[in-house]
Amino acid sequence: MNSTNNFNMFIDLDSLLDTRFSLIHSLNPDIIKAMFKSEEYQYRITDQFGYLDADTFKYIYNRRNKHILKDAPPTKMMKTITELTMNSLHQGLVVGNSLTKVYLNIYPYKLTEDEMDNIRLGLLSKTFSDVDVEIVNMSYDEITPVWVKDNVKTVIMYEGNRWLANLHYNGMIHVGVMSDIQLIIPTILDKHPQIDSKEYEKFFKDLEEQMKHVIKIFYSSTDEFNINLEKKKEDG
Repeated sequence: MNSTNNFNMFIDLDSLLDTRFSLIHSLNPDIIKAMFKSEEYQYRITDQFGYLDADTFKYIYNRRNKHILKDAPPTKMMKTITELTMNSLHQGLVVGNSLTKVYLNIYPYKLTEDEMDNIRLGLLSKTFSDVDVEIVNMSYDEITPVWVKDNVKTVIMYEGNRWLANLHYNGMIHVGVMSDIQLIIPTILDKHPQIDSKEYEKFFKDLEEQMKHVIKIFYSSTDEFNINLEKKKEDG
């Protein structure tokens, strides 16, 4: 049950690994190179990549499988998770509850037990050994507001907007049920808003404000969900 002592976290594998990078790179490495050079990849607000418009990419991405995970690099979100976990552990000790669980959603990938164990151990090595990591395989329909309320405090989801749209379509969006939940998602939209790029920050802040009674959305720069280029340079 959710309570003031619940600091548990739900995160999807596509937030931890840049599966967009590995998929596009497998289709045409030149697209990635050109977008990196112009920083268009890092700070995009739609998943449009070169000649692949957002709808075409979505069609391909929706049919992804576990083979793209092999070449999918860690994202900057790994650092965010470490910071959130540290904060959760600290708060847990203060209120007398030191347990912090991370639900790692591997959907839509079909992984073997060994593959899931490797991912679990990899996440532990990046965060803290005393964090309980539970692997789950939950579709958007299964991640219900009630489940979220009862199990976690923070949700990190690359396709968070799509999840919310799915809840709305199924009549599952209600004021108050998830109003204490933090939802961290990238500044990714299906289509470019018809506004000047200088207005993007206000645009996303307005969206956060509109949803605050439903769920506390925190739009994070898309770059946080991308390959960590700084780390790549450090590694040579």
